[in-house]
Amino acid sequence: MSSIRKRQGKPKAWRLYAAALFLVVASTGAQAFQANIDVQGEAGLGKRLRAVSLIFSAQEQGKTSPQDILAAARADYRRLLGTLYETGHFGAVISIRADGREVSALPPFDLPSSISQVRISVIPGPLFRFGSARVSPLSTGTVLPGGFAPGQPAGTAVISEAASAAVSGWRENAHALARISGQKITANHRTRQLNVAIQVAPGPALRFGPMKIEPGSAVRDTRIRQIAGYPQGTSFSPKKLEQVANRLRKTGAFRSVVLKESKSAGPGNTLSVSLGLVDQKPRRIGFGGELSSREGAALSAYWLHRNAFGGAERLRFDAEIRGIGGTNPPDYRLAMRLERPGSLSPFNTGFLAADLSEKHEPQYTSRSARLEIGVDRTLSERASASIALAWRFSDVTDALGHRQFSHLMLPVSGRYDGRDDMLDPQSGIYLGAEITPFFGLNGSASGVALNGDARGYFSPGGGNLVFAGRMQIGSVLGASLGAVPPEMLFASGGGGTVRGQPYKSLDVDLGGGLHSGGRSFLALSAEARLKLGKGFSFVAFADEGFVGAGPTPGRSGRWHGGAGLGLRYETGLGPIRFDVAVPTNGPAHASGIGAVQFYIGIGQAF
Repeated sequence: MSSIRKRQGKPKAWRLYAAALFLVVASTGAQAFQANIDVQGEAGLGKRLRAVSLIFSAQEQGKTSPQDILAAARADYRRLLGTLYETGHFGAVISIRADGREVSALPPFDLPSSISQVRISVIPGPLFRFGSARVSPLSTGTVLPGGFAPGQPAGTAVISEAASAAVSGWRENAHALARISGQKITANHRTRQLNVAIQVAPGPALRFGPMKIEPGSAVRDTRIRQIAGYPQGTSFSPKKLEQVANRLRKTGAFRSVVLKESKSAGPGNTLSVSLGLVDQKPRRIGFGGELSSREGAALSAYWLHRNAFGGAERLRFDAEIRGIGGTNPPDYRLAMRLERPGSLSPFNTGFLAADLSEKHEPQYTSRSARLEIGVDRTLSERASASIALAWRFSDVTDALGHRQFSHLMLPVSGRYDGRDDMLDPQSGIYLGAEITPFFGLNGSASGVALNGDARGYFSPGGGNLVFAGRMQIGSVLGASLGAVPPEMLFASGGGGTVRGQPYKSLDVDLGGGLHSGGRSFLALSAEARLKLGKGFSFVAFADEGFVGAGPTPGRSGRWHGGAGLGLRYETGLGPIRFDVAVPTNGPAHASGIGAVQFYIGIGQAF
């Protein structure tokens, strides 16, 4: 019996570990604290104070250390008071108690071992309003905040906004060194009014002086100046300075672009500027993919050099395979594009491009080559245009037999992008148009190709629902159907035009089982996108497409349509898209071909 008692008297190791773990968990749970806030007066004020409170942030982050909790509580006195000043409340009483003891009275070197509860009590004090609100002098065209006026709540935030607007107004009119030179703020506690008078010192009107480029970039200084287009000698303007920075950022060669103004005027009322640049990593490689139930998979890859020859030249090689596992053999493409920013003008980017491709479309098979040289010009922050000279050769087999085409082309295009986001727009419009005269060589026909793309986005009240619409239009003029390369003709169906219809299934029926692309095209798309939360969105959509034998969209042709539902999941690179669609009218709908189509990709459909 004694030996049995001895074995029972020795605790096993796992029991000791379990007891220790229990004590740790119990200790941790005991240190968790609750936070509450009680604000007298305005209902919305409590939410605002809670949002800026570090105590509630500490609670959400699961902090349990008394040192961390008390540090957050001590900082909250100033944060809460500052927020009350911003909203026009003066004379506030703020109490923050940790387990019943006022935090501000706790000795800093005699902290409690644990804290279970923090209570914040706020008496905001009376709301003050502006009795008088003046800023002088003001530059021509300066607009002060609407809230900076007699009778409005006298918050410190709107005072700061008014002062900033006054200084910005002078800076926009060449007074780069404008500053606040004085202010007088008096409070009348009896009438609960705040009288504010702000004095501005505009300083002299200045011109841009020399720009100094700080060392460190691998891009040559001469090319930096060509790209920047720094407006030395012209009147100072913050907008011009921002345009200089944007032109440099747009090259993609720099991770950081910082322009620093001198703090004092130079000779002849000039202002010197220093430019600091941090280069991006020069090389980058990327991959992409899409999947469609009928068109198959598409794989793409690229290699990019951001500073190919030391002048911020952008050299990119692309390779792509489309239609893997689809109903037609795969398509192949190899492309190269070299861009040189600051060519002839800071607003221009010159480019040289080459393209080799092999396509196996439902209506034709082609092997083509294209060489192009041109220039892109920035017209504004959102608008651009381009013009190029191109040579194109294609070897084609289609319903009309085996043919070869050779053309000299002059594509001219323009774009306006007013969207708030390229991959997931919520509002704004996008407009794109291209006119391409083509001149036949070696017996090929001449003509003009027209293409247009318009997209619009609207979110009622800026909420979780977005309505999106798109119209695509195209036409070929001056050449007959059989004299135009099939790559320049139009077909409809698939992810880029009408979802739910087989890929490029709508074309022109030549009779006898022969088909060809059309000389005219029209596509209409509509979507309703509803955010569901946690990164997911639900989409309902409908598409319609038209292809005609003649040059006028909507005439001498046929329509087809599709509709469906989709799901989006937001990522840092844009939403992952999954759409399921069926045909709603047209030949495929009547015959039951391709009853269900699905599409997977990154980014919205348009």
